[in-house]
Amino acid sequence: MTPSSSTSTSLDRRPQTLSAWARLGAAGVLALAAATCVCAQTGGQHEAHVHPAAKTDLTTAGTLKAALPGDSVYHLQVPLTDQTGRSFRIDELAGRPVLVSMFYGSCKFVCPMLIDTMRATSDQVPAAQREHLVLLMVSIDPAHDSVAALKRLGDERKLDPTRWTLARTDAKSVRKLAAVLGIQYRALPDGEFNHSTELILLDGSGHIAGRTVRMGTVDTDFVKLVGNQARNSVP
Repeated sequence: MTPSSSTSTSLDRRPQTLSAWARLGAAGVLALAAATCVCAQTGGQHEAHVHPAAKTDLTTAGTLKAALPGDSVYHLQVPLTDQTGRSFRIDELAGRPVLVSMFYGSCKFVCPMLIDTMRATSDQVPAAQREHLVLLMVSIDPAHDSVAALKRLGDERKLDPTRWTLARTDAKSVRKLAAVLGIQYRALPDGEFNHSTELILLDGSGHIAGRTVRMGTVDTDFVKLVGNQARNSVP
């Protein structure tokens, strides 16, 4: 599988995606998400809870959600299930910097490199800052990446579930999340995927603070950006 080409940068330069959601544009997707949230709030209250990776109390999480910027990824409120079977919404990660990417479990070359690069990037962040960092990888192949498959992958790659969240969601939510993150992907006839390979940094409010497409080696400028966000995160 060959990843889509892109220029390496730690700035927020989003390539055009291949899906209909992407053609609508990230701003359009977020506007629809915000409208959906308003409708949902008028119909009933969601039971508040916070994903353990966020380590944010409920009062703080509620305050953060109320103050989300217009371009926050967290307006999507994408439902996710991780490799332990725990269900949560992506907006529950508000309050911590999140290093996020998208992948698929059966990928043999680029995705393992992506995991290694995320691990190396995290390892370069000082320990005192690293403990505030969430590592999130969301599958673009929900048809095959079941909870059991994600757990098996995490075990094989020795990804500590207290630090790494390997997650799946439904196909529609995958398209929306990829569009907002600027991730390109396309299913191929043989079951493989073409997809862009990026590490994306979300700040505590879900704003895209930076990204890098440098794989197989650490992007030192991006590491500094990650460290700065972790240092300034909610204690």
